[in-house]
Amino acid sequence: MTPLGSTESYPVDFRVICATHQLRQAVAEKRFRDDLYYRINGLTLFLPALRERKDIPSLVQTLLSELASDTSVAISSDVQALFGRHTWPGNIRQLQNVLRVALALSAQRTVYKQHLPDDFFLDLDQNAVLPVKEKRDHTPSNDQSHWRESLPSLYSSTDGNITRIAEISGVSRNTVYKRLRSLGLK
Repeated sequence: MTPLGSTESYPVDFRVICATHQLRQAVAEKRFRDDLYYRINGLTLFLPALRERKDIPSLVQTLLSELASDTSVAISSDVQALFGRHTWPGNIRQLQNVLRVALALSAQRTVYKQHLPDDFFLDLDQNAVLPVKEKRDHTPSNDQSHWRESLPSLYSSTDGNITRIAEISGVSRNTVYKRLRSLGLK
């Protein structure tokens, strides 16, 4: 390499590793130099989106073993079903983050749907979210007017056990904490 304005050359050894699906189109539209593209394009991998993969259960187990290396963690069957129906717009990074949150919230070392972050449910497509909402809406604590009335007694009857409250209410522990703070109980 010869620095700009210099006559002396210096040896340089480096590799460019990039992940994008836009370079090919940029070359076609003359927004990226084709000679530079062919210099850096040594290997192209086309990876399927997570929603197109059929091995999500084994992928989840692999990621769990990496994230919780010291313990064995189980995934409930309803959570496995939700994982299979999710569209995963954030791909593998989203799955990793969902599992990190679930591990942090699961005290029993089994991940249930109440351990999943709330935004996981927002990302589910309309068909996948309907059964979850129906199941969740049967508990009076999910209705805005009812949970305000029932949460204080539920809190005292469970001795403040947030995990148990989440299980009974059918919501995540995060939601229980938010509701408790809004009522001034936590």
